[in-house]
Amino acid sequence: MSKNKTRTQPSTSYDFNKKNVLVICHLTGSKCDGQETKTRDTINFLKKNGFRVDVLNYGKLDFFKKIFVSLKEIRKHKKIVLMPGGIKALKFYSILIKRTKEIHYMTIGGWISDFIQSKKMAFFIKKMKAFKGIYLQNKSTVRLFKEYGFENAFYVSNYSDKKPITQEECEQSIKEISKENVFRFCFFARVCKEKGILLACEAIKEINKQRTEKILLDVYGKVDNKFILGELDKYSDCVNYLGVISGDGVIKTLSSYYALIFPSFYKGEGTPHSIIESFMAGLPPIASNWKYNSEIVDDFQTGLLFSSPTKESLIDKIMWAIDNKDKMIDMREKCFQKSKRYSRDSLLAPFLERIV
Repeated sequence: MSKNKTRTQPSTSYDFNKKNVLVICHLTGSKCDGQETKTRDTINFLKKNGFRVDVLNYGKLDFFKKIFVSLKEIRKHKKIVLMPGGIKALKFYSILIKRTKEIHYMTIGGWISDFIQSKKMAFFIKKMKAFKGIYLQNKSTVRLFKEYGFENAFYVSNYSDKKPITQEECEQSIKEISKENVFRFCFFARVCKEKGILLACEAIKEINKQRTEKILLDVYGKVDNKFILGELDKYSDCVNYLGVISGDGVIKTLSSYYALIFPSFYKGEGTPHSIIESFMAGLPPIASNWKYNSEIVDDFQTGLLFSSPTKESLIDKIMWAIDNKDKMIDMREKCFQKSKRYSRDSLLAPFLERIV
């Protein structure tokens, strides 16, 4: 008998085709959630470019099942797109996925910049430097990663695959809002304290006490809890909760308002979909100067920035908007033009170049 032993072939073989990819993410099913929107936009982009995409939604699994299912799915794929919603998931999969895999980490939100500077992240920094690509929403975060020696860090701003209004629709919306004597503002985000909804309500209430015009705020978004709805009821004379808008209805709905109020002081804020999609609607945002908002909103050009979470500063900017209708109309055109920078397909080009 030959001394050379015959190796037993594994019972199951996998096709590590270059066009096969596993997306690891947390999908909640919400129609108004930045994490959900970016994840689905990325999955659809990969499919559009010929990839066969398998999705591992770890949010639906308990800890032990997550280990078992994750290892099973990771084994089947050479290319993995990691889109964790928080630091725990990032740490978990950084340990679980072997370096032999090609990992692309698409960041969601702006929380990663805080953790990369923590001493507790030293072990994970070494792991992440072996990733094929890390795609960061904000230019300042890319600079930070470069300072920490990440050669695999790339700038890929947040994006939307929704269809912007047309030039003609932008011009029509300008005519409509210029006729109004009632000023209609909107809030479009997750409806919770950290996104500044109660701050916005208080500001609108105070302005109505001072002005002869009627100032209204329509609120769109997923409500975090019943307490918030109860709080909104206290402002029912000037604030209306109108539920969730999604899909093609978002841009058209936003375009009918005078301005977006985005008073977020949420610690994980990155490049908000709310602002990007307000640009696509030709709608100037009145946004908090919080986290990275100043990277996207040019003060007095494509929107207004106020000091967050200061109610007086927000009131001042809303009052300025009311008193400067002509300048707000000019901003609508600038917002519409700037929205072209946030096309999903163009922004994801560096990602596509590295994953093919």
